[in-house]
Amino acid sequence: MKQSPILDYIETVASGIFTPEAWAWLQRGFRAHLDDGEPLDRALRLNCVHSKGARYAVNHRRGIRHIHQAAALIPSSGNPWSTAKLLAREIKVFNSHRWPKLCGLAVAPECLSDLEKELFGAFQAMGSNVPRSANRLVEILTKGAAKP
Repeated sequence: MKQSPILDYIETVASGIFTPEAWAWLQRGFRAHLDDGEPLDRALRLNCVHSKGARYAVNHRRGIRHIHQAAALIPSSGNPWSTAKLLAREIKVFNSHRWPKLCGLAVAPECLSDLEKELFGAFQAMGSNVPRSANRLVEILTKGAAKP
């Protein structure tokens, strides 16, 4: 599935960065909303980003980035399969022992390791949809972008 540039615009604008492309996207959307009375989510084409909605797509993408960053912190032989197996184990441990105590927090506590902070970010972004199987993780790690 090809990523929509709208997803990039949403992320950059949400982070306070207004690229010329994102600015043009916002202007077109607001013009369609104000001039033509089109609902704002349709005017900004948020419904075109993903069938589950723009929020889901942005969070999913953010979670996948955290998974990649967590994988980079796993000491491994450089083999994607061994990294995925180790990461799957870390995700399962984090999910059962750490996440239940941390899930209500907005920010990862400083006492977490760097790996746990990345897993916190993935769980915060994706909730129960964080991939846990080595097969799914190796697919994510070798293909870069992931299908929801």
